[in-house]
Amino acid sequence: MRTSPTRSLGIAVALALAGTLVAACGGGGSEAGPTVSPTGQLDLALTDGPVDAAQNVNVVFTGVELARANGERVNLDFPQPRTIDVLALRDGRTVDLTNGWTVPAGEYQWMRLTVVTDTVAQDASHIQLLDGSRHNLRIPSGDERGLQLHRPFTVAQGSRTQLVVDFDLRKSTTAPPGQAPTYLMRPTLRLLNRLEVGRIAASFDLAKMATDQLGAGRPQSDCKAGFYLYADTVTAPDDMDGNEPNPVIYWRIPNDGATNPVTITIPFVEAGKAYKLAATCRFDVDASPVDSEYDPATADTDAATMKWTPLVTTPVVVAGQTVTAPAL
Repeated sequence: MRTSPTRSLGIAVALALAGTLVAACGGGGSEAGPTVSPTGQLDLALTDGPVDAAQNVNVVFTGVELARANGERVNLDFPQPRTIDVLALRDGRTVDLTNGWTVPAGEYQWMRLTVVTDTVAQDASHIQLLDGSRHNLRIPSGDERGLQLHRPFTVAQGSRTQLVVDFDLRKSTTAPPGQAPTYLMRPTLRLLNRLEVGRIAASFDLAKMATDQLGAGRPQSDCKAGFYLYADTVTAPDDMDGNEPNPVIYWRIPNDGATNPVTITIPFVEAGKAYKLAATCRFDVDASPVDSEYDPATADTDAATMKWTPLVTTPVVVAGQTVTAPAL
Protein backbone atom coordinates (compact mmCIF):
# COMPACT_ATOMS: atom_id res chain seq x y z
CA MET A 1 0.00 0.00 0.00
CA ARG A 2 1.47 3.38 -0.95
CA THR A 3 0.11 6.67 0.27
CA SER A 4 0.99 10.32 0.01
CA PRO A 5 -0.35 13.43 1.78
CA THR A 6 -2.85 14.04 -1.04
CA ARG A 7 -4.05 10.46 -1.06
CA SER A 8 -4.09 9.58 2.61
CA LEU A 9 -7.63 10.85 3.16
CA GLY A 10 -8.82 8.42 0.52
CA ILE A 11 -7.39 5.30 2.11
CA ALA A 12 -10.49 4.51 4.14
CA VAL A 13 -12.70 4.88 1.04
CA ALA A 14 -10.43 2.63 -1.02
CA LEU A 15 -10.38 0.00 1.69
CA ALA A 16 -14.16 0.15 1.98
CA LEU A 17 -14.65 -0.37 -1.77
CA ALA A 18 -12.15 -3.23 -1.80
CA GLY A 19 -13.90 -4.93 1.08
CA THR A 20 -17.55 -4.52 -0.02
CA LEU A 21 -19.42 -7.78 -0.22
CA VAL A 22 -22.72 -7.88 -2.08
CA ALA A 23 -24.86 -11.01 -1.96
CA ALA A 24 -27.79 -11.09 -4.37
CA CYS A 25 -30.35 -13.84 -3.81
CA GLY A 26 -33.85 -14.42 -5.16
CA GLY A 27 -36.89 -14.21 -2.92
CA GLY A 28 -36.24 -13.08 0.63
CA GLY A 29 -32.49 -12.59 0.05
CA SER A 30 -30.56 -9.82 1.76
CA GLU A 31 -27.54 -7.67 1.00
CA ALA A 32 -24.48 -7.58 3.25
CA GLY A 33 -23.30 -4.09 4.18
CA PRO A 34 -19.83 -2.81 3.35
CA THR A 35 -16.87 -4.14 5.32
CA VAL A 36 -14.41 -1.37 6.16
CA SER A 37 -10.90 -2.09 7.47
CA PRO A 38 -10.23 0.02 10.57
CA THR A 39 -7.76 2.87 10.27
CA GLY A 40 -5.97 5.36 12.50
CA GLN A 41 -3.73 8.37 12.01
CA LEU A 42 0.05 8.50 12.33
CA ASP A 43 2.20 11.48 13.32
CA LEU A 44 5.92 10.79 12.96
CA ALA A 45 8.49 13.42 13.95
CA LEU A 46 12.30 13.63 14.11
CA THR A 47 14.52 15.03 16.86
CA ASP A 48 18.26 14.97 17.66
CA GLY A 49 20.71 15.81 20.42
CA PRO A 50 23.51 18.37 20.13
CA VAL A 51 26.60 17.62 18.00
CA ASP A 52 29.74 19.73 18.04
CA ALA A 53 31.79 18.84 14.96
CA ALA A 54 29.46 20.00 12.18
CA GLN A 55 27.34 22.96 11.10
CA ASN A 56 24.61 20.77 9.64
CA VAL A 57 23.84 17.21 8.62
CA ASN A 58 21.31 17.18 5.79
CA VAL A 59 19.57 13.85 5.23
CA VAL A 60 17.30 13.37 2.21
CA PHE A 61 14.19 11.35 3.12
CA THR A 62 11.86 9.87 0.51
CA GLY A 63 9.26 8.21 2.72
CA VAL A 64 8.47 5.78 5.52
CA GLU A 65 7.83 2.04 5.34
CA LEU A 66 5.82 0.30 8.06
CA ALA A 67 5.75 -3.46 8.69
CA ARG A 68 2.45 -4.75 10.11
CA ALA A 69 2.32 -7.77 12.42
CA ASN A 70 0.43 -9.69 9.70
CA GLY A 71 3.32 -9.27 7.26
CA GLU A 72 1.75 -6.50 5.19
CA ARG A 73 3.93 -3.51 4.31
CA VAL A 74 2.56 0.03 4.28
CA ASN A 75 4.56 2.55 2.26
CA LEU A 76 4.13 6.26 2.91
CA ASP A 77 5.87 7.97 0.01
CA PHE A 78 6.57 11.70 0.05
CA PRO A 79 5.50 13.60 -3.10
CA GLN A 80 9.05 15.00 -3.29
CA PRO A 81 12.25 14.05 -1.43
CA ARG A 82 12.61 16.05 1.80
CA THR A 83 15.99 17.40 2.88
CA ILE A 84 16.11 17.81 6.68
CA ASP A 85 18.98 19.27 8.69
CA VAL A 86 18.97 16.81 11.56
CA LEU A 87 21.36 18.97 13.60
CA ALA A 88 18.75 21.73 13.77
CA LEU A 89 16.51 19.38 15.78
CA ARG A 90 18.16 19.74 19.19
CA ASP A 91 16.98 20.76 22.65
CA GLY A 92 13.63 19.07 22.10
CA ARG A 93 12.92 20.59 18.68
CA THR A 94 11.15 18.35 16.17
CA VAL A 95 10.07 18.30 12.55
CA ASP A 96 7.17 16.24 11.18
CA LEU A 97 7.70 13.50 8.62
CA THR A 98 4.01 12.62 8.65
CA ASN A 99 1.18 14.56 10.22
CA GLY A 100 -2.20 12.89 10.48
CA TRP A 101 -1.56 10.41 7.68
CA THR A 102 -4.16 7.61 7.59
CA VAL A 103 -2.82 4.05 7.96
CA PRO A 104 -4.40 0.68 8.80
CA ALA A 105 -5.01 0.28 12.53
CA GLY A 106 -3.30 -2.52 14.40
CA GLU A 107 0.06 -3.83 15.53
CA TYR A 108 3.30 -2.98 13.73
CA GLN A 109 6.68 -4.71 14.15
CA TRP A 110 9.10 -2.12 12.78
CA MET A 111 9.50 0.88 10.53
CA ARG A 112 12.18 2.18 8.21
CA LEU A 113 12.91 5.69 7.00
CA THR A 114 13.75 5.54 3.31
CA VAL A 115 16.59 7.83 2.30
CA VAL A 116 18.57 8.93 -0.76
CA THR A 117 21.90 7.08 -0.72
CA ASP A 118 23.42 8.45 -3.95
CA THR A 119 26.74 10.01 -2.90
CA VAL A 120 27.37 11.70 -6.25
CA ALA A 121 24.25 13.78 -6.84
CA GLN A 122 24.40 17.44 -5.86
CA ASP A 123 21.22 17.08 -3.80
CA ALA A 124 22.40 13.96 -1.94
CA SER A 125 22.52 13.66 1.83
CA HIS A 126 25.56 15.60 3.05
CA ILE A 127 27.42 17.00 6.06
CA GLN A 128 28.88 20.50 6.37
CA LEU A 129 31.78 20.70 8.82
CA LEU A 130 32.72 23.64 11.04
CA ASP A 131 35.33 24.76 8.49
CA GLY A 132 32.58 25.12 5.86
CA SER A 133 33.60 22.10 3.80
CA ARG A 134 30.80 19.90 2.45
CA HIS A 135 30.96 16.11 2.14
CA ASN A 136 28.37 13.70 0.81
CA LEU A 137 27.03 11.08 3.22
CA ARG A 138 26.91 7.38 2.46
CA ILE A 139 24.44 5.37 4.52
CA PRO A 140 25.51 1.70 4.51
CA SER A 141 22.65 -0.61 3.48
CA GLY A 142 20.50 2.48 2.89
CA ASP A 143 19.42 1.21 -0.52
CA GLU A 144 18.08 -2.03 0.95
CA ARG A 145 17.07 -1.18 4.50
CA GLY A 146 17.06 2.60 4.86
CA LEU A 147 17.19 3.65 8.51
CA GLN A 148 15.40 0.83 10.27
CA LEU A 149 13.88 0.88 13.76
CA HIS A 150 13.05 -2.50 15.27
CA ARG A 151 10.50 -1.57 17.88
CA PRO A 152 6.84 -2.66 17.88
CA PHE A 153 4.11 -0.03 18.12
CA THR A 154 0.34 0.16 17.81
CA VAL A 155 -1.90 2.40 15.73
CA ALA A 156 -5.25 2.48 17.53
CA GLN A 157 -8.46 2.50 15.52
CA GLY A 158 -9.96 5.94 15.09
CA SER A 159 -7.24 7.70 17.07
CA ARG A 160 -3.95 9.51 16.47
CA THR A 161 -0.62 7.81 17.25
CA GLN A 162 2.25 10.25 17.83
CA LEU A 163 5.78 8.84 17.47
CA VAL A 164 9.20 10.49 17.57
CA VAL A 165 12.45 9.19 16.07
CA ASP A 166 15.44 10.37 18.11
CA PHE A 167 18.70 10.50 16.11
CA ASP A 168 22.07 10.17 17.81
CA LEU A 169 24.62 11.48 15.31
CA ARG A 170 27.48 12.24 17.69
CA LYS A 171 29.28 8.93 17.11
CA SER A 172 27.61 7.88 13.89
CA THR A 173 29.13 10.20 11.26
CA THR A 174 32.73 9.36 10.38
CA ALA A 175 35.30 9.80 7.61
CA PRO A 176 36.85 6.34 7.14
CA PRO A 177 40.39 6.21 5.71
CA GLY A 178 40.46 5.71 1.96
CA GLN A 179 36.89 6.87 1.36
CA ALA A 180 37.44 10.64 1.31
CA PRO A 181 35.67 12.90 0.63
CA THR A 182 32.61 10.76 1.44
CA TYR A 183 31.48 10.41 5.06
CA LEU A 184 29.65 7.41 6.50
CA MET A 185 26.53 7.76 8.63
CA ARG A 186 25.34 4.94 10.90
CA PRO A 187 22.94 6.71 13.24
CA THR A 188 21.67 5.23 16.46
CA LEU A 189 17.88 5.64 16.50
CA ARG A 190 15.27 5.50 19.25
CA LEU A 191 11.54 5.25 18.53
CA LEU A 192 9.41 6.94 21.19
CA ASN A 193 5.71 7.52 21.77
CA ARG A 194 5.06 11.22 22.54
CA LEU A 195 2.37 10.25 25.04
CA GLU A 196 4.81 8.03 26.96
CA VAL A 197 7.76 10.38 27.50
CA GLY A 198 8.63 13.04 30.05
CA ARG A 199 11.55 15.35 30.87
CA ILE A 200 14.31 15.46 33.48
CA ALA A 201 15.62 18.78 34.85
CA ALA A 202 19.23 18.45 35.98
CA SER A 203 21.58 20.93 37.66
CA PHE A 204 25.39 20.74 37.51
CA ASP A 205 27.94 22.57 39.69
CA LEU A 206 30.66 22.98 37.08
CA ALA A 207 33.06 24.82 39.39
CA LYS A 208 33.01 21.93 41.86
CA MET A 209 33.33 19.41 39.04
CA ALA A 210 36.45 21.23 37.78
CA THR A 211 38.06 21.15 41.23
CA ASP A 212 37.10 17.56 41.99
CA GLN A 213 38.01 16.08 38.63
CA LEU A 214 40.78 18.30 37.23
CA GLY A 215 42.54 19.39 40.41
CA ALA A 216 42.56 22.16 43.01
CA GLY A 217 42.63 25.64 41.55
CA ARG A 218 41.42 24.65 38.11
CA PRO A 219 38.90 27.20 36.82
CA GLN A 220 35.38 26.28 35.80
CA SER A 221 36.21 27.19 32.20
CA ASP A 222 38.58 24.19 32.01
CA CYS A 223 35.69 21.77 32.53
CA LYS A 224 34.64 20.24 29.18
CA ALA A 225 31.36 19.20 30.71
CA GLY A 226 28.92 16.56 29.62
CA PHE A 227 26.18 14.47 31.24
CA TYR A 228 25.26 10.81 30.80
CA LEU A 229 21.82 9.37 31.50
CA TYR A 230 21.73 5.60 32.07
CA ALA A 231 19.28 2.86 32.86
CA ASP A 232 18.62 2.56 36.59
CA THR A 233 20.50 -0.76 36.74
CA VAL A 234 23.89 0.82 35.90
CA THR A 235 26.35 0.84 38.81
CA ALA A 236 29.36 2.66 37.26
CA PRO A 237 29.46 5.38 34.59
CA ASP A 238 30.87 4.66 31.15
CA ASP A 239 31.10 6.66 27.94
CA MET A 240 29.41 5.90 24.61
CA ASP A 241 31.75 3.27 23.22
CA GLY A 242 29.54 0.44 22.00
CA ASN A 243 30.25 -1.60 25.13
CA GLU A 244 27.68 -1.91 27.88
CA PRO A 245 26.64 0.04 29.77
CA ASN A 246 25.96 2.67 27.14
CA PRO A 247 24.05 5.83 28.07
CA VAL A 248 20.48 6.32 26.96
CA ILE A 249 21.20 10.01 26.33
CA TYR A 250 24.48 11.93 26.54
CA TRP A 251 25.01 15.63 25.78
CA ARG A 252 27.56 18.35 26.20
CA ILE A 253 26.76 20.73 29.08
CA PRO A 254 27.12 24.39 28.02
CA ASN A 255 29.87 26.13 29.99
CA ASP A 256 30.62 29.82 29.54
CA GLY A 257 33.04 29.81 32.47
CA ALA A 258 30.79 32.03 34.59
CA THR A 259 27.26 30.66 34.85
CA ASN A 260 27.05 28.18 37.71
CA PRO A 261 25.29 25.96 38.41
CA VAL A 262 24.07 25.10 34.91
CA THR A 263 20.56 23.67 34.64
CA ILE A 264 19.33 21.85 31.56
CA THR A 265 16.16 19.96 30.67
CA ILE A 266 16.54 16.56 29.06
CA PRO A 267 13.59 15.91 26.71
CA PHE A 268 12.09 12.69 25.34
CA VAL A 269 12.85 10.41 28.28
CA GLU A 270 10.73 7.28 28.43
CA ALA A 271 8.26 7.47 31.30
CA GLY A 272 7.60 4.90 34.00
CA LYS A 273 11.26 4.42 34.98
CA ALA A 274 13.93 5.97 37.15
CA TYR A 275 17.39 6.60 35.67
CA LYS A 276 20.99 7.06 36.79
CA LEU A 277 22.75 10.35 36.00
CA ALA A 278 26.45 11.29 36.06
CA ALA A 279 28.63 14.05 34.61
CA THR A 280 32.26 14.53 33.62
CA CYS A 281 34.67 17.38 32.83
CA ARG A 282 36.29 15.28 30.08
CA PHE A 283 33.41 15.06 27.66
CA ASP A 284 35.92 16.11 24.99
CA VAL A 285 37.40 12.59 25.18
CA ASP A 286 34.07 11.00 24.31
CA ALA A 287 33.14 13.64 21.75
CA SER A 288 36.42 13.22 19.87
CA PRO A 289 36.47 10.66 17.03
CA VAL A 290 40.23 10.11 17.55
CA ASP A 291 40.79 10.08 21.34
CA SER A 292 40.68 6.72 23.08
CA GLU A 293 37.40 5.54 24.54
CA TYR A 294 36.90 5.40 28.28
CA ASP A 295 36.66 1.86 29.65
CA PRO A 296 36.01 1.51 33.40
CA ALA A 297 37.64 -1.94 33.32
CA THR A 298 41.03 -0.46 32.36
CA ALA A 299 41.66 1.82 35.30
CA ASP A 300 45.34 2.29 34.44
CA THR A 301 44.74 3.65 30.93
CA ASP A 302 41.56 5.27 29.66
CA ALA A 303 40.07 5.62 33.13
CA ALA A 304 42.73 8.19 33.89
CA THR A 305 41.35 10.49 31.20
CA MET A 306 37.73 10.57 32.36
CA LYS A 307 36.61 11.19 35.93
CA TRP A 308 33.00 11.40 36.99
CA THR A 309 30.60 12.74 39.53
CA PRO A 310 28.89 10.10 41.64
CA LEU A 311 25.89 8.45 40.02
CA VAL A 312 22.56 9.82 41.28
CA THR A 313 19.15 8.27 40.83
CA THR A 314 16.42 10.38 39.23
CA PRO A 315 12.76 10.23 40.26
CA VAL A 316 10.55 8.01 38.15
CA VAL A 317 9.79 9.94 34.96
CA VAL A 318 6.14 10.84 34.49
CA ALA A 319 4.63 11.16 31.02
CA GLY A 320 4.09 14.77 29.98
CA GLN A 321 5.82 16.13 33.09
CA THR A 322 9.27 17.34 34.21
CA VAL A 323 10.92 15.64 37.18
CA THR A 324 13.99 17.07 38.92
CA ALA A 325 17.12 15.00 39.42
CA PRO A 326 19.37 15.41 42.48
CA ALA A 327 21.92 18.17 41.86
CA LEU A 328 25.41 17.18 40.72
